Amino acid sequence: DCAFNYNSCGDTVAMYNCYRAGKAVIAVTDDDRFAGFSYIESWEGKQFVANSGLIVAHEFRGVGLAKSIKQRIFRLSRELFPDAKIFSITTGAAVLKMNYDLGFRPVAFQDLTHDPEFWKGCEGCKNFHILEENNYQRCICTGLLYDPREHVTINVK
Repeated sequence: DCAFNYNSCGDTVAMYNCYRAGKAVIAVTDDDRFAGFSYIESWEGKQFVANSGLIVAHEFRGVGLAKSIKQRIFRLSRELFPDAKIFSITTGAAVLKMNYDLGFRPVAFQDLTHDPEFWKGCEGCKNFHILEENNYQRCICTGLLYDPREHVTINVK
């Protein structure tokens, strides 16, 4: 499993384990310096997939690396879980835009996974009390969802 604590970004063992399991993207420089990371977790019997833990090392911010990592983790999610709904929660404007550009749409939290294990990952957030007070239905974060059924390509001959 890829249980990863975003609040301890130095958890290189967890990052490597996710990567070895085929559920992570790790960006490194030519001289093997860490540049960025993101990983995938599935929920509710693989009906939902979260793209999580998007991290870019400070020295590599502002050059499009986050967007590249986000695009690759999204493609990997679609390859591994083609029928799953992919979701993300964020307060960051840049992540909102990246998700929107990939076809995500804002949704209410009730449209995301109901698995309590996912929501435990929010416990380290300073706004967790807001989520708890609202029965896991509202918070400062925006819920974003990509539903593959809304992106079906029909070839007409």
